[in-house]
Amino acid sequence: MTFLIPISFIILLLLVTHGIFSVIGKSFRVAIFEPVSALTTTGFSTTSYNNWNATGWIVLIILMLIGGGTCSTAGGIKQYRIYLLYKSLIWELRRSFFAPNDHY
Repeated sequence: MTFLIPISFIILLLLVTHGIFSVIGKSFRVAIFEPVSALTTTGFSTTSYNNWNATGWIVLIILMLIGGGTCSTAGGIKQYRIYLLYKSLIWELRRSFFAPNDHY
């Protein structure tokens, strides 16, 4: 959550809410409240998503999937699994780029 909320805030502020709301304070409030609400799966919303572009929808859907699977026994996507996938990707990239070449 420490990384997801600031990243999603920046994405939503720059790519979605900045173009919709003329008042900068409203853009900030929506860009911070909506990702927190989606990630915590509280279900609250302060705005309509009809004017949002696909980027905003995708960000919120991903946050809802991650938040819904956190500490759930339903077998959803867990934050630990996403972290493990990220670390595995980093390990594989490092191994393939920085490992000695054993091919003859």
